[in-house]
Amino acid sequence: MHDLPGGFLALDDYIADFNTRLETCTALWKLERRQSFVEPDEPSWVALDEGDWAKSLELAEQTREETVEYYAEELRRGRPAHRVRVVELPLTPYLQWELHMLRMQEQGGARPRVVPPERVAGFERVRPVPELLVLEGVVLYDVQYDGNGAALGARVIEDVDVVAACRHEIGELWREAEPLADFFEREVAHLGPPV
Repeated sequence: MHDLPGGFLALDDYIADFNTRLETCTALWKLERRQSFVEPDEPSWVALDEGDWAKSLELAEQTREETVEYYAEELRRGRPAHRVRVVELPLTPYLQWELHMLRMQEQGGARPRVVPPERVAGFERVRPVPELLVLEGVVLYDVQYDGNGAALGARVIEDVDVVAACRHEIGELWREAEPLADFFEREVAHLGPPV
């Protein structure tokens, strides 16, 4: 995957490209591997980064209605959002936070699921699997991040065979993965503030 040809789009151009192509896709498939990201445009994440877990959850809760409605609308439009989230234990603070956010998305109709790192180890002989986003039938984005986990942009891969193969592999992982709700209740719901 890392060596496949694809043009690079800086972050703003990637977001614009994604929003344009989203209209013609039939589903989203995302594979998320990193255990920590930087999201400075997300107030709830900023509160987490500042060490205020209660404020982080409060700010997240303020977005619940909008988040649920967004994913419900995507589902109504025939664009279900599938995500395979690789989760290592113990959870990083970021991942503890993100799983709360994914739970809200799930309540709107998104379809996040969880796999342990062992499930992708076969793909990681040289380096970790990339962060991939497939707009089914349209394009594959290999999302790029800096060393801290801040998004830089994405490589855009349009080869139909590559897009279909990646969508198939993510779909296989997703079918075998644990539903987020089950994982959340077992591993996340009881946790106190992240350290």
